[in-house]
Amino acid sequence: MFTIRMSTAIKFALSLVVSLFSFQIAMAQGHAKLSIKKLKYDMGTIYADSAVRTFYIPFVNKGKDALKIKDARTDCTCTTVSYPRKRIPTNGVDTLMVTIDMTGFFPGDYEKKVGVYSNSKKSPVVIYFKGKIVRKE
Repeated sequence: MFTIRMSTAIKFALSLVVSLFSFQIAMAQGHAKLSIKKLKYDMGTIYADSAVRTFYIPFVNKGKDALKIKDARTDCTCTTVSYPRKRIPTNGVDTLMVTIDMTGFFPGDYEKKVGVYSNSKKSPVVIYFKGKIVRKE
C-alpha cells in the first residue's frame, strides 16, 4: 500500500517538474511586441472640401522575437494604411502611414479606427482618429 502512494507522489512530482520546465522553455522563446506610443489622434476641425490628413505613426518591436505585421484593417474606405511587409527585429523601429480622406463627408463629428494585426501577443492594436468636419462659409 505504501509503495502505491510513493509511486503516485513521485509521478505527481515528475509531472510538476516537466510542466515547469516546459513553461520556462516557452517563456524563453519570447514573443514579438508591437509598441505604439500614441494610439489616439485628434484631427481637430477640418473643412469638408479639403479633408485629407496623413499620419506617420512610429512603432517599436519591444519583444524577443521578430515582429511581422500581417494586416491593417480600417473601419471605412476613406482610410488607407501602409505598413512594412518585412520582419522587424527586436528593438527595431518602423512606421505606419495612415491617410484619412474625409472630403465630401457630411459635417459633424467622426471617429475612425485602424486595427494593426501582427504576431504580437496583443493583437490587434487599435489606433483611433477623431475630428469634426465643417463646411466652408
